[in-house]
Amino acid sequence: MEEKMPHERKRRCTDIICLFVFILFLIVEVFVAIIALYFGRPEVFLYPRDSFGKLCGFYESVKDRPYLFFFDLAECAKVGVSGFWSGCPTIQICVKSCPSEYWVYFLSELYELTGKSFLDV
Repeated sequence: MEEKMPHERKRRCTDIICLFVFILFLIVEVFVAIIALYFGRPEVFLYPRDSFGKLCGFYESVKDRPYLFFFDLAECAKVGVSGFWSGCPTIQICVKSCPSEYWVYFLSELYELTGKSFLDV
């Protein structure tokens, strides 16, 4: 008997069980996403959070301050990958606009020099 080439053999689906498991996984994933959106707080992923726990541009107290300002971004780099879980150790605040020039910030001297608190920056 002559052996047939692979492209001449009768084809059939061989991974039906895997297909059903994959479709079941997709259904469960969509269900979990719907429940998470309904009962969760998606704004936590959409708005930046300052050092005091306020969502910039979302909460009434910082509604007019949509941007997050890091006082020493180099501190974030020093922490490395673990900073992704623990957060950046530098102070972060919500501001109306990003700074347009380089400046150094000293928390203890800011009020004395300008008469403004760090939330008015």
